[in-house]
Amino acid sequence: MSQIVFGGDQAYVRTEGGTEGLRPQEATLLIALMGRPVATYDDLAEILWPHPDTMPDWWLTQIHVIAHRVRAKIGGGVRCVRTRGYALV
Repeated sequence: MSQIVFGGDQAYVRTEGGTEGLRPQEATLLIALMGRPVATYDDLAEILWPHPDTMPDWWLTQIHVIAHRVRAKIGGGVRCVRTRGYALV
C-alpha cells in the first residue's frame, strides 16, 4: 500500500520499499484525479499546462507518460478510461 504525502512545495510517495519524490506534474495529475470519477484528457491538459503557450504539441502523449510514471510510483491506482481520460481506483 502506498501513502501519498503533500507537504509544502514537495510531494512524495511512501511504500514498503521506501520513499520516492513526485515530480510537480505527477503531483498535479494526482490532485486533478482526486474527487472526480474521471478526469478527461482535455481537463488534464488544462490543469497540467494552464498557459496554452507552454502546452506541448504532443500533450496527449505527455499525459500518458506522466500517468505511467505515477502508476509505477504508487503501485497502480491510476486507470486509463479509454477515449476519455484517467481515474483513480
